[in-house]
Amino acid sequence: MKAKNITFGVKAEHKQKHLDVKTLQRYYSHMATQLKRATVYIRPEIHQAIKLKSVVTNQSISDIVNDALIATLSEDEEDLAAFVETASDPLMTYEELLARLKSDGKI
Repeated sequence: MKAKNITFGVKAEHKQKHLDVKTLQRYYSHMATQLKRATVYIRPEIHQAIKLKSVVTNQSISDIVNDALIATLSEDEEDLAAFVETASDPLMTYEELLARLKSDGKI
């Protein structure tokens, strides 16, 4: 029995991809063992932008969302590391900060 071809794409002017059913089954069964499913509510204009980026970059929407989340979590990790590094710095009141800025000619 010959596998059926499935066509999908966002807009007709974009190149459409063709995957046979067996390829899709292998892909999704492999993905299901490594990833967790979550429901995320996205504003319509953001969803449209992600769909378009998905087609243009040849990435799945899941990959784009995962990359964005990893980048955000990495930034949080850097921020926390910087906070730990400066935790031993002397504390300054708001008034002291204003006085220092004024004496430095910044305000």
